[in-house]
Amino acid sequence: RKQFQKISKMMPIYLCHTDESFYRYIGSKRPGPRVKVTSKRFYISPRLEPSKDCYDIIYHEISHIVMIQNLGVYRHFLTPVWFHEGLATYVANGGGSGNVSDSAAISEILKGNHFYPLVKDNILFQKSFKNKLAPWMNYRQSMLFVKYLKEKDEDNFRQLIENMNKRISFKKAFENAYNSSVHEMWNTFLVEIRKG
Repeated sequence: RKQFQKISKMMPIYLCHTDESFYRYIGSKRPGPRVKVTSKRFYISPRLEPSKDCYDIIYHEISHIVMIQNLGVYRHFLTPVWFHEGLATYVANGGGSGNVSDSAAISEILKGNHFYPLVKDNILFQKSFKNKLAPWMNYRQSMLFVKYLKEKDEDNFRQLIENMNKRISFKKAFENAYNSSVHEMWNTFLVEIRKG
């Protein structure tokens, strides 16, 4: 509901019994993620179960699944990392941003230490997060910007998602929805958080 989309196709969920099994499936090493989604499968590590944020992390990953299914793998790949991670973190009520608080994220933004709200990016070469911040800080900051975009005008946000689903580039989808550029909206966001 938060991203105005639905899961279009159910996928197998793999509840891995051991870390070794999980990392063999996802091709990573410990510590790595606790959950991994692909376009066809959902893998859950045994490390997720005892954590207090386990449901939030699952919601975060489901948000990625919904985007992949609605945009297609290629379009999702090209969507700016700050947007899809910010959206997933927003959908999950902060899930994916660890113990970074809103106030800590805002404090770093005001110091000039923040992610880059680019209109073109990709998953392999993440220029949006090419900074010295921890991943959790990037996720929380991008979540705050996505939340601002949605709460400023929910109809515009819905239009952005619909435009993206029509296979319009993120830049054009954003500008058509908000009648403004990402850069202009980011500057407005900065003004708002400086006001407190």
